[in-house]
Amino acid sequence: MRHLSFAFTFAAILTLDSAVSSDNSQAAILYPWCAHYLSPHGVQNCGFVTWEQCLAAIGGNGGTCEANPFYTSPSASTARRRPARQN
Repeated sequence: MRHLSFAFTFAAILTLDSAVSSDNSQAAILYPWCAHYLSPHGVQNCGFVTWEQCLAAIGGNGGTCEANPFYTSPSASTARRRPARQN
């Protein structure tokens, strides 16, 4: 019975580990604009594709829109990965 309990626990750990590993393999989506809301806790939301979307989100709430410092445009990231051409 003791071995069965150990085997079940080990199988559960492997299952959870594989689930967590698959979630970590997905890249996070980074958007180019962040809304910084006027609040005591300094809440921000970096989920905006356009500056206009960000402005609409802060409208009536107060805050500012700023470029996401962690965003890299797709064209810049592919240009960085492309190896130099040798003649």
